[in-house]
Amino acid sequence: MLKQAINDVDGLQFKTEYLATFYMELTHLMRTEKVVTSEQIGNLALEVQQQLNAVFQKK
Repeated sequence: MLKQAINDVDGLQFKTEYLATFYMELTHLMRTEKVVTSEQIGNLALEVQQQLNAVFQKK
């Protein structure tokens, strides 16, 4: 039960970090580009996910 709670907290922390990072990067992209395509947004989402996966796997 404790192990499940720890996994739940880790999952929630990952999702929170993902959303915060994605929002920050998307905001930056929208400020620097005149037009933002859905492909760019998808690529950004993948990049953020890969970066966070690398961080969370080191734990």
